[in-house]
Amino acid sequence: MLALSGNGRLPTTMRILHLDIDDLSSPLGGGQARRTYEINRRLAAQGHQVTVVTGRYGRAVRGSVVRDGVVYRRLGGGPFPWNFLTYLALLGIAVRAEAHDLLVEDFTSPVSTGMSPLYTRRPVIASVANLFAEPMAEKYGLPFDLVEHLGLRLYRHFIALTPGFAARLRARQPGANVAVIPQGLNDEDFVPLAALDASGRHFLYMGRLDIHQKGLDTLLVAYASMPAAKRAPLVIAGTGSGTARLREMVASLGLVADVQLPGQVTGPAKRALLADAMLLCMPSRYEVLPIVALEALAAGLPIIASDIPGLGELIAATAGVLVRPDLPGEWATAMGDLSDDRRHRRQLAQAGREAVAGLTWDLIADRQEAVYQGVGL
Repeated sequence: MLALSGNGRLPTTMRILHLDIDDLSSPLGGGQARRTYEINRRLAAQGHQVTVVTGRYGRAVRGSVVRDGVVYRRLGGGPFPWNFLTYLALLGIAVRAEAHDLLVEDFTSPVSTGMSPLYTRRPVIASVANLFAEPMAEKYGLPFDLVEHLGLRLYRHFIALTPGFAARLRARQPGANVAVIPQGLNDEDFVPLAALDASGRHFLYMGRLDIHQKGLDTLLVAYASMPAAKRAPLVIAGTGSGTARLREMVASLGLVADVQLPGQVTGPAKRALLADAMLLCMPSRYEVLPIVALEALAAGLPIIASDIPGLGELIAATAGVLVRPDLPGEWATAMGDLSDDRRHRRQLAQAGREAVAGLTWDLIADRQEAVYQGVGL
């Protein structure tokens, strides 16, 4: 029987089981894996026992690894989609085998839910960066949206990244408890306001190389249509399933001399790319709150982003330019106009930097812990 504190809530020190298929060490690991790591290592430092069940990628070693006091157990394996399918198939066994007071599940593509409440009698919190099933159903012609619709009914407690997405979850699941906890930043991500000069030498995209979701086809066509005099170098940093196709598109558009593909960048190299950039391009077709957007704002980098739910909510509330997705002509105009206007870029840089001031992972972890402690049976 789960031991509750005197007020009917979870124990002060918890055994937290976190389900996140996106492994931090995977070459394709993204913001979801980063969030899982940053929050859980801080919870472990507070005395909580945290275990993350993650997917096994490529040639990663089987079994468990420990990162900053957090135990990572790898599940499944093989190339996509087998790694995803084996992860889901083994998830129930893994949940039942791991003693826990609270289960946290990160929703993931293509069906969002892993149906984890079916495998435990303990409280479950769904951490939802996005609802993926509808665009995935459209992309692959499979009923992922039906699975998502049925799966959502199993959950009572959610964490959303933005107020707008929280409202969407409440509409889909009336009566649910939905907390809003955004992404966070490390201290070294913040550039002092006095150091913002809005110069920059290149356009930048940074993230997973998924051409459809991230709108990289729109970005390349827009960039190719810009007058040569306005076309600063374009750096597309990241890895993903679309890498080979992206290289083909760059070559077919005659952009080999103008577009750089450095692969995945992290740490000081990532911060250097942000510091040297003129602006960040985020032409996604669907997105909520990617960490790279906050990192750009913290670095004083203006953003041109798709006017879509989630991402558009962030930029509208802070600093940047919103453009309709799938319209290369409008993207080319926005990129050219902002690259020509250093004064405007400086204004956006200062507003964006001020908007994310204090949004640290320490604060995010404290808010996450408070939500965990407030969940009762």
